[in-house]
Amino acid sequence: MSAIRDDGKTKEFLGVIPSKTYYFSQVHPIPSYLMAIAVGNLSRVELGQRCAVWSEPEMMDACAFEFAEVERILEVAETICGPYIWKRFDFLVLPPSFPCGGMENPNMTFLSPTLVVGDKSLVTVLAHEIAHSWSGNLATTASWEHFWLNEGWTRFIETKIKAKLEKDENVRKFLAQSALKRMDEDFKLFQKQGKFNLTALVRDLSNSHPSDAFCSIPYEKGSRLLSYLEEFVGGPELFGPYILKYFQHFEFVPVDSQLWLDHFITCFPQKSESLKALPWEEIFFTPGSMGFNYDTSNPLSLMSDEIVRFWVQSSNDFCLQEIRGQFPKAAEFPVILKRDILEGVLENNLEWSQMKFESFTDFLGLQGSKNCELRVPWIRIGLKCGVKQVAVDAVDVLKSVGRVKYVRPLYRALYDWEQTRSTALDTFETMKNSMNPMRAKRIATDLQLEI
Repeated sequence: MSAIRDDGKTKEFLGVIPSKTYYFSQVHPIPSYLMAIAVGNLSRVELGQRCAVWSEPEMMDACAFEFAEVERILEVAETICGPYIWKRFDFLVLPPSFPCGGMENPNMTFLSPTLVVGDKSLVTVLAHEIAHSWSGNLATTASWEHFWLNEGWTRFIETKIKAKLEKDENVRKFLAQSALKRMDEDFKLFQKQGKFNLTALVRDLSNSHPSDAFCSIPYEKGSRLLSYLEEFVGGPELFGPYILKYFQHFEFVPVDSQLWLDHFITCFPQKSESLKALPWEEIFFTPGSMGFNYDTSNPLSLMSDEIVRFWVQSSNDFCLQEIRGQFPKAAEFPVILKRDILEGVLENNLEWSQMKFESFTDFLGLQGSKNCELRVPWIRIGLKCGVKQVAVDAVDVLKSVGRVKYVRPLYRALYDWEQTRSTALDTFETMKNSMNPMRAKRIATDLQLEI
């Protein structure tokens, strides 16, 4: 559970029905949404002095291998945010029906099994959940209208952790540039559903359930705001000490956007007038893109854009060797670059032949991939190109994965093509009772159903 187990107090009762009583201790105050309990046939492997992975025994070897670097990630996070006060960072890999990538319960983070892909390519999702140990669990949003104070801060810190792990500041810029694609997709979706007001950084939820507003926008808009302000006040060297001050000042205190802003301005007295002059009303409350930019140019994004342009603009009878000659090791690209290319292609109207789609698949080495970060956008591209056989792959994902980040776009993609619309509806009818109720409601909205 979201506490530390006291094994010394465990009591075993022998009788007609043998039982054990376990005792847990949480010495720090936590908000109610972080209270969690998990029960099952679970095993544990220690991965460091403060970290352990829990899972069902059948998955343990794979999980222990995948997350072996967790202690290092936690140490890097401490260099950014200050000492880790929670003593233990244990985490539990849940069954496939778990609808989230992770949930940051103190002392026992929950993770999706979709992260266990065998090559550690998604392990830095742990960086996000570890960052929550400060942003969210230590300094907590006062209400869901100010959700960005949890998730925007966490995304911002996550990218800093990843850059330190890779020893390359361009990683942060690439992740920020890549995130624009996901934000743009969410802007379009909320516009289509008549809920564009929910794309503001501080959302008015008076007529909406917080779950209805859940998307990438608080994460990415919030992170972009903090990155912009970091540059505005003079760069990471000046912003770094402020991060420590923020978590110290709001330790175990609910914080809203105005409280955050007031404190932020006091931390930079030499910039206070110019900070006060920023259009905060617009920054907080205007839906859609923010009216400012900062430098995110980086070599990886330029490469991704060049590859996307080639595939989008080339004819169906193009020569595969032309692009392969420029990028002979594309099939070995890191997952984050492949995903960015896939998402870049998805932004365009596609009239590809099946042969071109298969060539694209071969170019990036995507055939047979079980990594949902790649498999899901690949399936969506196939459906967009009218390649009906990828619908089989889509149904396979929908029946084996519960993570909403993956299943919701797949349901929409199947529904949007008339030839696979019935597949979307039939699959949802089969799976809806095994879904988290709020997630099922959101997918039903996408499929124009009421439940």
